[in-house]
Amino acid sequence: MWQAPPPPRFQATKGGASHVEAFERVVRHFASGRVATSKTDTSSTPLTNNLEDHSSEEDGSMALLGRDKEMDKVAPQPLPPRYRLRDLIMGDYAFNDDGERSCAILGGPAQIAGVQASLIRNNSDGTFSLDELRDRIRKNPDCHEPYTTLVIIENTHNMCGGKVKLIIIKNPPLDWIEKVKNISKEYNIPVHMDGARVINAAVYLKVPVERVVRDVDTVCFCLSKGLGAPIGSILAGSKTFVLGGGWRQAGIIAAAGLVALDKMIDRLQEDHDHILQIARAIDSLRSDIFKVDLPSIHTNILIGAKASSIRPDCVRFVTYWQITDDDIRDTIDRVTFVLKGFDDQFKINFPRLHKHEITMEKEESQQAEVQTAEVTTCNEESVKKFCDADIAGQDSCESHPYKHLLNFEPTVEQLSRVENIEAPKTLKETPLCDIDTKTSLEELITDLKAWKELGVDVEYSDHGYKALTCLVQISTPDKDYIIDAIALKDELHALNEVFTNPDIVKIFHSAVNDLKWLQQDLGVFVVNLFDTQIAMKALGYKKLGLDALLQDYHVAKDKTMQRQDFRRRPLPPKFKDYARVDSHYLIGFYHKLKNELIEANLLRAVLDDCNNCCKILYPKVEDEAYLSVRRNVEEIHKRQLLVLEKLNSWRHQIAQYLDKNVGCVLSKSNMETLVLQMPSDSADIMQISQSSHVKEHLDEVMQILSEGNPVRFNEFSRNKRKFNQTGFGRNEPSGSNKKKWNNQIGKNVQNMFDLRNTLPQRDRKPFWNKQAAKRFHKYN
Repeated sequence: MWQAPPPPRFQATKGGASHVEAFERVVRHFASGRVATSKTDTSSTPLTNNLEDHSSEEDGSMALLGRDKEMDKVAPQPLPPRYRLRDLIMGDYAFNDDGERSCAILGGPAQIAGVQASLIRNNSDGTFSLDELRDRIRKNPDCHEPYTTLVIIENTHNMCGGKVKLIIIKNPPLDWIEKVKNISKEYNIPVHMDGARVINAAVYLKVPVERVVRDVDTVCFCLSKGLGAPIGSILAGSKTFVLGGGWRQAGIIAAAGLVALDKMIDRLQEDHDHILQIARAIDSLRSDIFKVDLPSIHTNILIGAKASSIRPDCVRFVTYWQITDDDIRDTIDRVTFVLKGFDDQFKINFPRLHKHEITMEKEESQQAEVQTAEVTTCNEESVKKFCDADIAGQDSCESHPYKHLLNFEPTVEQLSRVENIEAPKTLKETPLCDIDTKTSLEELITDLKAWKELGVDVEYSDHGYKALTCLVQISTPDKDYIIDAIALKDELHALNEVFTNPDIVKIFHSAVNDLKWLQQDLGVFVVNLFDTQIAMKALGYKKLGLDALLQDYHVAKDKTMQRQDFRRRPLPPKFKDYARVDSHYLIGFYHKLKNELIEANLLRAVLDDCNNCCKILYPKVEDEAYLSVRRNVEEIHKRQLLVLEKLNSWRHQIAQYLDKNVGCVLSKSNMETLVLQMPSDSADIMQISQSSHVKEHLDEVMQILSEGNPVRFNEFSRNKRKFNQTGFGRNEPSGSNKKKWNNQIGKNVQNMFDLRNTLPQRDRKPFWNKQAAKRFHKYN
């Protein structure tokens, strides 16, 4: 196998005894021999040498103080003439702002260091495809082409929101950085880490810094950024790779660097906490325009909004040591004020997903019973298109706030059989926790993060004028939780931290309506869904209800509880037991169905179907039933549309006064029939709708319907004026011309005159045109 020739060896400044233990370990693994010294009249100041010594280790590594990180980036790249024409590989977001990125793409490394850059598209977490890395390495170059001599990675990744490239992953056993190193090692290619905030990565992962840089050959880190020094960065590597040298009159800079290494590392977690406060404040706005992804915030960088000079679709927030708690509170007040103004100013076509209003209409029957038909949405057609194989790898809904997480890859554990399926505990054996305060909700979220599988269900009530989500039930193998969604309505968006975590499987049964209610009422979305009903359909189950699965555990649900009003507070114990059954057994059902799907080779297909359900957006549609009827009767006369508006307004007034569902007053289907038939007799009206509220207010309903009925011709003809008494009869011709006028013009004009007195003003059509005027003057 071809290997790149070894890089030349260069002399470097001496690394002395270290005084900062953390950075002694950072570079411990880089070199095998002691670094030589070159003390000349151009050597650095004593403080500069001291700083470099503080960042190095006696066993052979070296540290070089540079003006900034960009100087250190190109330090490993310059080579003597016989080693020119080389190629380095890095992600396309490897540079941290538009200027640097443009420099890389337009040939900056070639101009500065005589090195050509090959870019690989970065993933959302800052990694890039390992297969593409292997393909980009120039394995058999001829003399006319450069060959690959360096791979650059970034950790943390600035342009991806300060995300940390994880180094501790249970499955697969090798982490991403180690895999990059293994591929590069096959071709004797070193790996350089742009670690401007590598110390932040170590703080986030709670591991020593040398563990983060273990698998790279060189690393540069900033003394500025979170460490707070006004200038300077450190490049650490072996004497065979990094150029040495001196920097005269740099003692003041080096002194600040010494303070940064000695005093500032312990406070980096404070920066992480500050940025998380800002992120949570923005997320609590539930904005359509500005969105943040809480699970992706690892360090002190937040990228979350749609407009910026950093990238065309984002704004970056960064915290550092001079930012105090008071500054954070002031920033939150200012940012939230501005974002609310933007939301009000720039209304997008797509309705608000997070709007906290509980006026969602349901598909009701005459008795306002819950229908079992699947919910349709305005963007369901686009989701069906997504299911086609042609675009299966693309995002179906560009407006989805978590679209970047919906393309997750299931873990090996999720795709594997469950060998020992344990029977779930009984309800009596399982503790039940009521979640009705913000404190208990925060504790719940912390507990849920420890599990890989959760059973979830939602209880919804349409008994009142404003239908709403009442309960959210969540079950783990050890506990059942019932969340009061009424008391915590404005806080439950925090569940997104768990519900959008792709590492946690959320198990529902018949999730379509639950997903809709969670989105519309609570602003909660789901990533990594397993719907037991979809699995049952794929396996050919004849009965698809939850009762069919509960029979395995000899559990029968109380049918009398199906139409109970779960708005009641305090919630009776009987209501709680009924609600928790819907989520308590789901984990056991998931294990059973997953094994059956694996045997039938259907697991992947079911997971894809479940994921497509998560991609559907359910916009908040005001008065959905009325809009549905209006779409059905679009072709009818405008008088009837006016009646439809008035009937709908009437039923809302009655329902709001009585605090009842509008379908109980007058159902959607009955309202549509009344508008289409326009009955004028009370018996006909009661035959269409037998609602007690319609009967009680029958006179009002008849009055509304009468406003849309046209005036009958025989009634109108008895009262209309003679035609020659109107302005249309003046100057009419006489004799034979008058007869022709009546036959050709006058009769039509009279008919039009009759019509324009029986229609509303907006329905009148002009009857006098150029041809009629021409004929009129001809006979005169």
